[in-house]
Amino acid sequence: MECDEGCSSQAATVWGTGIYMSESSICKAAIHAGVVQDAGGIVELIKREGIESYEESINRGITSVSYNQWTSSFVIAKPVSLHIELSIAFAQKPKLKEFATSSFLQMDLVVQSLDSKSLLFKNFL
Repeated sequence: MECDEGCSSQAATVWGTGIYMSESSICKAAIHAGVVQDAGGIVELIKREGIESYEESINRGITSVSYNQWTSSFVIAKPVSLHIELSIAFAQKPKLKEFATSSFLQMDLVVQSLDSKSLLFKNFL
């Protein structure tokens, strides 16, 4: 998700520190967590179950509020972009399997056979 510039001045509440109550302002929580600055940016929202209590703190000019038990939470992460070039030679046609993946990693895979035919798998992971 993308956070707009100037989010820290919005009249919105953040509950918790590190793990935020689901009703918290996502972009203000991202600033509080140190994932983005007030200039904005892209963040990854990771949903979690609720916890027993949310701790208050002051981080990067954002004051979070404590709260008792709540049904759901989230944490904020900075998305990672990674470019990998991988060259594999196969004596036989490769057998491909399905993989369980995380939203944090995407990769293109180019497989070139011995007869120089290439296969491109976009967002392989």
